[in-house]
Amino acid sequence: MAARQRGCLMTWLSVFGDLRHDTRAELEVLQSRVVPRGVDLFSHGDRAHSFPVVLSGRIDVSLTGPSGREILLYSVEAGQSCIQTTLGLLGDEPYSGVATTVAETEVIRIPKPMFLRVMDSDPAFRGFVLRSFGQRMGDLTRLLGAVACGRVDARVARG
Repeated sequence: MAARQRGCLMTWLSVFGDLRHDTRAELEVLQSRVVPRGVDLFSHGDRAHSFPVVLSGRIDVSLTGPSGREILLYSVEAGQSCIQTTLGLLGDEPYSGVATTVAETEVIRIPKPMFLRVMDSDPAFRGFVLRSFGQRMGDLTRLLGAVACGRVDARVARG
């Protein structure tokens, strides 16, 4: 079991790239947690207290509008991060959506103080977080465009 865990640590740490030795040592002590399917990890209005890294499984992040209509914003899978959490940790913004495990999911959570310290001190870690943020923003922009254009097209078609 220890060898499997050691291998898993190397795998999850490798997503960050060439981490500094002290950062790697600090992150290696974090323990993973297995979360069953169907668990809400955060809800609208909650505050972020840690930066999760998904090792296996999947988390869907969705938003429910005033009408009750729900839209899937994105899914977080192995080696990925959550833009809502990044916003919460860096911008002190509350969550606007809900994150739900859609499969048994193994997650390592980096506590907020450690996350902020490593963001400040390790370029590889910071690069991973900002690249992930940028990729998710691109995905969300495309989703917004599809939803907005879809609604306009539907209105024109009904015209």
